[in-house]
Amino acid sequence: NESGQITGFYHSLHSPVPSGTTVIPITKDEWLAAVTSGGYTVVNGVLTPPPAPTTEQEIQTAIYQTTKTLNNACYNFIVNNGIPVIVNGVTYTVGATPLDQSNLNSMATSVLASISQAKPWSANTSYNPGSIIEYYGNYLITKAGGTSGSSEFTAPSEFQVGATDGTVTWYLFGCLVALAGGGSQWFTPQEFSSAYAQGMAYITDMRSVYHNLVNSLSTYQSVSQINDVQWPFSNVQQAMQFVAFGGTETTSTSGASA
Repeated sequence: NESGQITGFYHSLHSPVPSGTTVIPITKDEWLAAVTSGGYTVVNGVLTPPPAPTTEQEIQTAIYQTTKTLNNACYNFIVNNGIPVIVNGVTYTVGATPLDQSNLNSMATSVLASISQAKPWSANTSYNPGSIIEYYGNYLITKAGGTSGSSEFTAPSEFQVGATDGTVTWYLFGCLVALAGGGSQWFTPQEFSSAYAQGMAYITDMRSVYHNLVNSLSTYQSVSQINDVQWPFSNVQQAMQFVAFGGTETTSTSGASA
């Protein structure tokens, strides 16, 4: 166009130049350079490459590329490795794909709403299907409903195993959580709340490490230093040490640079 910006490419045989279009002849190599590199213009009738980037532009490009790499590394690490949680002394690794995290968030909201409506067990009481009660520290649910008995009963100690109370069958109320690598685990509401809190703390700390690494890029003054910044761990054990889970001292972010 009039300012020298390239608006199109034509071929003398396969795509002839439209009438009235201003063009200049270029070689195949020039065409390849122009379409792959970008930034080419036409100056005084000559195909001209873009000016060499300044040092500041090179640094900003390196920061952008490294930030994108670190962001992907953080996301992939969380998704691929899962979320480590400890419940009653047992370590589980909860699934951490976006769908898993969405399900955990929805489950947390649902569980809190459900147990907030739970009332203490009462004898000789009619319960609707889906009713939830609080019984000696446990939350129980009835699928079919019924009328409770006149005396206390022994609460179920395992999930999906019913306990008879009059015409009501009570089950432990809980959450079935997907585990990384396949399978699932039942948690009571109390256990789930603990696991959920641990999981959110883990994700938050992982993202904090990522942001610290990204923010540290602004302190570097050379492209080589920026390109040397690397995601600092490859497995959950290293990650937990890095962010001070389990009482381990946190490694400084500056120590993460290769």
